[in-house]
Amino acid sequence: MKILVYDELDKNSIKDIEKDGENKVVTLNKNNFEKGDKELQDADILIGWGDTNDFTARRISMSKKLKWVHVLAAGVDKLPFKELKEKNIKVTNSSGIHATPISEHVFATLLFLEKKLDVLYKQQLNKCWRQQPIEELKDKTMAIIGVGQIGREIARKAKAFDMRVLGIKNTPTPVEYVDEMYSMDNLKEVLCKSHVVVIALPLTEETNGLFTLETFKSMRRDAYFINIGRGKIVHEESLIKSLQQGIIKGASLDVFQEEPLDKDSPLWHMDNVIITPHQSGNSPHYMERAVNIFMENLEKIKNGEELINLVDLNKKY
Repeated sequence: MKILVYDELDKNSIKDIEKDGENKVVTLNKNNFEKGDKELQDADILIGWGDTNDFTARRISMSKKLKWVHVLAAGVDKLPFKELKEKNIKVTNSSGIHATPISEHVFATLLFLEKKLDVLYKQQLNKCWRQQPIEELKDKTMAIIGVGQIGREIARKAKAFDMRVLGIKNTPTPVEYVDEMYSMDNLKEVLCKSHVVVIALPLTEETNGLFTLETFKSMRRDAYFINIGRGKIVHEESLIKSLQQGIIKGASLDVFQEEPLDKDSPLWHMDNVIITPHQSGNSPHYMERAVNIFMENLEKIKNGEELINLVDLNKKY
C-alpha cells in the first residue's frame, strides 16, 4: 500500500511502516504539500495532523484510491467531513496518547495557582522573604467536563490528591475514579459544586460556545477554570469578564478561540491566569506513541479487522 505522510517521520518509523517493501512511504514537509499532490492520486492511506493545510477538501476529493486517513492529533474538528463521508473513507486519530502529558499539565498549573508559585517566584527574584496564603487540594471537588481517555487519567491523578471527582459525558455510565457521573443536561448543577472545572471536550457543533457568561455565573466564585480541550468551546469575552469581575477565581488556559492569542488580549496581563501555547499534550514520546497506534491499525486494516480510535464521521469526533 502507498502511504502519504504530511510530516517528516524518522527513519526507524518509516522502516517499520514499510515492512521490508510491503508498503511504500512518501513523506512531505510543509513546503512541498502542493508538489506532493501528484503522489495523492494513487495513495491508499494518508497520515498527517488534520489541520487546514494537509487534509483539505480538495485533496480528499481528488484522491482515487484513498481508504483511510490517520490523524496524528486527537482533535479532528478541522477535517473535511463532507468529502470524507462521500468517499466512505475511514478516519482514525491518536486519542489516548495525550492522557499522560495533559493530565500532568492540569495538576502542574493547578498547583501553581493553589500554592501561589508565581508570587513566590517573583519574590525570589527580588530576594523577598514573605509567606503567602495558600490552598490545598484535599477534599476539594473537581469537575471534568468530557470524561474520555484524558478525562479518566485526570480523574485518576485527582484521587492521588484526595479530591472528589464529578464527571460529565454524553452517556453518563460509571467510570473508575469518578465519584459521580452526569450528562451535559446537569452541567450547571455540577459547576456550582466544583472548586476546579476542567474542560476535556472535543469541539463539535454541540460544544462550540458552550461556556458563556451565564455558564461561568453557575460556577463558584472560588473556582479555577482549566481548558485543555478546544478554545472555541469557550466564549472568550465572557471568560475575560468572569475573571475581571471575580465571577471565578482564576484560570489555566492552553487553548484559545484564535491561536496564537492576540497580543492585545487582556488575558496576558491577568495575575490569576496561566497561559500556555497549546502545548499541554506535548511529550518527547509523542510521535512514538502516535506511530504505534497507526501501526496497530495498519495490521488491522490488512486483516480486515475493525480499527481502534475510529472517528464517527457523523458526530465528528
